[in-house]
Amino acid sequence: MDTPLSYVTSGPAFAPAIVLCHGLSGSAFSLTDAVERLLAAGYRVITPDFRGHGLSPRWREGDDGQVLVDDLVDLLTTLRTYDEALAASRDVPCPPRPVIIGHSMGGATAGVVALEHPELVSGAVCEDPALYGTRSDEQLLSRGQTRLRAVHEDRENLVGAAQSGLESDSMPEKEALVSAWASQMVDDAILASGVVCPPVPWEKWMRGLVDAGRLALVLTGDVPGSARVGVKGLEALKAMGWTVAQAYERQQSSDWGVQMRDDQGTGVLPNDQSEELVTASDTQPEYVPASSHEWGENQIIDSCAHVDGDHSVRCEEANSRCQAVMIPGAGHQVRRMCPTDFWAVTLSWLDHFYPVPTK
Repeated sequence: MDTPLSYVTSGPAFAPAIVLCHGLSGSAFSLTDAVERLLAAGYRVITPDFRGHGLSPRWREGDDGQVLVDDLVDLLTTLRTYDEALAASRDVPCPPRPVIIGHSMGGATAGVVALEHPELVSGAVCEDPALYGTRSDEQLLSRGQTRLRAVHEDRENLVGAAQSGLESDSMPEKEALVSAWASQMVDDAILASGVVCPPVPWEKWMRGLVDAGRLALVLTGDVPGSARVGVKGLEALKAMGWTVAQAYERQQSSDWGVQMRDDQGTGVLPNDQSEELVTASDTQPEYVPASSHEWGENQIIDSCAHVDGDHSVRCEEANSRCQAVMIPGAGHQVRRMCPTDFWAVTLSWLDHFYPVPTK
């Protein structure tokens, strides 16, 4: 089936693909900075506009959040059919199934699709996904009306909306103007509907990812009232069997280690051993496994660490293909508020589980 969605494809035709999904009132074009970072890492990047957003078809009467899943599945099916046909015509191996990276609405949709359609997806990275089931229908409708009023205000003052984005400390400058445009293009009907994600309770799909052994990464922050998953959500994920890691500040260079689990139990590596595993970088911090099995269909990270100046990541659980990382100081917009930590974790996770082949 052909996809009804508008989308942009960038990067080498046979490179591992990332399908990058925006949040509510966003657009493919409001992810420009993310696209550039993934392209620089060697990936092919596909950025769709969800229905009711950007250049895609408008939200229809009677549509609900399941449409987000159906449309993304149609897109993934279209991409897979194209990749298989192109690879056959060139007599080369077909690229692997893509990884979906999504924020908020896009993150929840990515998680549901990764659970329900493993034949189309290698894994999912969910940036503070929207949590269906935490608000009543009445609350969702009320919040939808609030968003609608805010969008109308931006439409009446496009210059002011763009200027606000340019002056924001967390907005990448190259995304400010296109984000204002995306707000102009979002369909009133989807905002008024109160739809923010697929109608699948968040505990169901997150527990399902663990139970099914899917490959997934969740990133969230700890800013109250902003982060959707946050501290309480991570506690719930840990109880489900997710590996939970947290970036923590180290006051001195001697104050950090790597909490790990192996066949003999758990412990903290002394500093002289830890420093052999993790090297701080002035430009790009690393998110590295302290020990690992051979990468493959059943690959797992037993333990991990990430160092960036005064921060590192401590793993609290281990041996799971589902990992969740807390980024201190981040709210709902993890990537934009804490880009260094977000990309350190995300790119290293991709490098371990979904690497770009070396030439």
